[in-house]
Amino acid sequence: MQVVNTEDENRWADLARRLVAAEIEDALTGRADEQPTAEHMDLAALMDAVTASSDAEHVLIEVTAIAGEAIMRLSRELGEDPRATLEWIASTRAWRRPR
Repeated sequence: MQVVNTEDENRWADLARRLVAAEIEDALTGRADEQPTAEHMDLAALMDAVTASSDAEHVLIEVTAIAGEAIMRLSRELGEDPRATLEWIASTRAWRRPR
């Protein structure tokens, strides 16, 4: 039996992938503190659209799934416990974006 995503599920997954890709681009390029680019302005509009609709919870679930898989893969590459990888990511995030 083949499982087919609904149109809503595909939209949520696409929104999640775009959010994750933009965050990764910021982290890798250090552009998070620069002036907004067209992509970043589009991301802000995307976030506004997500939060103004009933999609926010579903998109959050998709983002969490993508992040979880990325952490699992990275931890395998590093040969460490995924919790240690997550802790390292959390510590670097604090450095990158002080509050």
